Formats: sequence, structure tokens, C-alpha cells
Amino acid sequence: MKNLKKVSLTIVAIMMFLTIGGCGNNQEESGNNFKLSYDAEKTVDKIIFKVGDWESDLRPMNNDKKVKKGYSSSVVLEEVGEVNFSIQIIDDGKIIFEKNNQIVDLGKDKKAEIKIIDDKDGKVDLEMLNN
Repeated sequence: MKNLKKVSLTIVAIMMFLTIGGCGNNQEESGNNFKLSYDAEKTVDKIIFKVGDWESDLRPMNNDKKVKKGYSSSVVLEEVGEVNFSIQIIDDGKIIFEKNNQIVDLGKDKKAEIKIIDDKDGKVDLEMLNN
């Protein structure tokens, strides 16, 4: 019984050590370095995007039928330096907007924010902020 208590206490101590900071995670320390946000009034079916080797999408959530203004995706990427960014915006089964091989700089202490905005023709466009 004493051995069981010692083993249990040892396991608890190790778990606390790892939780409190014995195993730091670079992603947590650096914060989000890439954000894609949908700021356009036009609603769309989905948005597929790729940054470096990481690919994801924005799809309607909850009871929404379309991606709408206010949707966003924030992530921490391990890529460093200039990486390619590509995006497709799909509505009614058709690609309504596509850009490939855009460059974003994810160098040390750099962040990239991509905003999908309305353009003057009633379509969508990108606003890329990289600081």
C-alpha cells in the first residue's frame, strides 16, 4: 500500500512538473502568426487556403448555411521566412475567387493577416497585412 502511494505521488508530481512548464511548447510561446478573416458582406459556401505546407478551409458553422462576415482562422505555423499562400473561394459550386503563389513572410516575430474584403465590383478581394 505504501508503494502504491509513493508511485501515485511520483506520477502526480511528474504530471504537475510537465503541466507547469517543464515541457515548454514553442507554439504557445510565439502566439498566432497567421490569421485569415472573412470581412466581406457577400456570403460564400467555403474558403480553401494553403500556407506553406498547411492546408485548411473555412466552412459554415452551427446553423449557418454559408461562410459570412466575422468568420476567421488563426493558427501557429512552424514555417519560417517567406512562404507561399494560395486561396480559393467557392460559392454555388463554382470558384469565384482564386489567387496562387502569394508570398507571406513568417520570419521571426512576424505575423501575417489575410482579410477577405469586398471590392468595388461587388466581388471579393484580399487585403494582406504582414508585420
